Amino acid sequence: GGGFVGSGGGAGGLTYTNFSATSAVYDVKIGAGGAGGVGGVGATGAPSWFASVVVKGGGGGSYNMTPGSAGGSGSGGDYASSAPNGNAGTAGQGNAGGDGSDYNPGAYYSSGGGGGAGAVGGVGTNFAGNGGAGIEYTIAGYAQYYAGGGGGSTYNAAGNPSSIGGSG
Repeated sequence: GGGFVGSGGGAGGLTYTNFSATSAVYDVKIGAGGAGGVGGVGATGAPSWFASVVVKGGGGGSYNMTPGSAGGSGSGGDYASSAPNGNAGTAGQGNAGGDGSDYNPGAYYSSGGGGGAGAVGGVGTNFAGNGGAGIEYTIAGYAQYYAGGGGGSTYNAAGNPSSIGGSG
């Protein structure tokens, strides 16, 4: 999630595919979601792949009026009018991040949550946007959420708390 006034990073891309193994060896790489904006713009996550299936890493979070990035799921928008819009997700892999609030001196500075595989990130208004939920899959009898987005953050003179990340 974001820190101080940074937005939440987006979840890494998620795709669920039936795959018929035709070889004994496959290339596999596990990527990452985007880092939240903490002390600077968050890094975009690395992509993941299995054989020929490739998904993007998550979008890196915005920070202090500097936009974040798109990805498998996009990062949330920052609190200022120069970068309030959430960033796009990739169709079939994830969702957009939530928008941040407009710059309003003396009021709340709230950023949006990063997008998740199952839902867009929450909008930051008077409080930070929550991260978008992941998607639940049952694999080998165990139900679990995958690819939830990171929560945004809020700042004001009273020190309101940050938000929660998405499920996953």
